[in-house]
Amino acid sequence: MRGVVLSLMLLGCAESKTAGDEHPQKGTHTDADADADADTGEPLPTPEYLMPGTFDGTLDVGFIYDGLYGHFEDGCSGSVRFTIDEAFVVDGTGDCTLGALEMGFFIEGNQDDHQVTGVLAMESATDRVETPFTGTRNPVNVRLAFDTTHINEGEQVQVFGTIHGEPIE
Repeated sequence: MRGVVLSLMLLGCAESKTAGDEHPQKGTHTDADADADADTGEPLPTPEYLMPGTFDGTLDVGFIYDGLYGHFEDGCSGSVRFTIDEAFVVDGTGDCTLGALEMGFFIEGNQDDHQVTGVLAMESATDRVETPFTGTRNPVNVRLAFDTTHINEGEQVQVFGTIHGEPIE
């Protein structure tokens, strides 16, 4: 029952988005070594962390609810799969089970050099809750973290956790 109430409260807090909340824009990267090939005339290979890829991993998410139904804390762990394409756009999904409730998430963002930013989004038929994340990408993994409190009409849900992904072959 807590999972259902938490899900409804989380989606009910969707109206708390502030003006200017939008989907992330496409990322860019800088290459400080772009002129390093001037000596040999041959281009340097693209660093592994700037290559497009598909990532599998884990999602750990916690919730702290305070409001009309009291106070409770809960969380779940699950799996994620996302891609980072040649335009540095991050796109994927994740899921976890909270009690009897299967929860699905969208992972949307962009990569700018080593930095990865975006939102972990949860949707219903009428609402969308976006929790911002930040993190890094290196040649062997992507590590993201999030921690935001969504507030609406005296109800609040803090959503926090991590996403870890490793490239798949």
